[in-house]
Amino acid sequence: MATETVKVPLQDIPEGRPYRVSFSDRRAILVCKEGDTLAVFLDRCPHQGMSMRHGTILQGKLVCPYHKYQFALEDGSTNMRRCEPATAIPFEIQGDMLVATVDLHEVESVFQRPL
Repeated sequence: MATETVKVPLQDIPEGRPYRVSFSDRRAILVCKEGDTLAVFLDRCPHQGMSMRHGTILQGKLVCPYHKYQFALEDGSTNMRRCEPATAIPFEIQGDMLVATVDLHEVESVFQRPL
C-alpha cells in the first residue's frame, strides 16, 4: 500500500474552520477542529468535487462552502441523498503533532469516481 504521512502541529489547527495541508504535489487534506474533536478529510466535496477549504465547522459538521452540504466530523457521513460521505483520513496524535496517514491509491480512486 502506497501511503504518505502528513504531520501538522496541533497549535496550527484553527478552531471552527478547515486547515488545508497539501501532500503528494497536487492533493490536500483538511484538518478540522471543534472543541476537543479533531477530524481529517480529503479536500474534495463528494457532491461536486470542489475544495472545502473555505468551509466552516459547525455543530460537529464540516459545511461545504458551495452548496452547504454537511459532513459529520465523526465519520464524514451526510444526510444528503445521492451524496457519498466525505473521505475520512486516519490520524493519530503524537505528542504535539497530528499525524495523518494518506492511502494514495484510495485518494486517486476518489478522484476517479463520477460525481
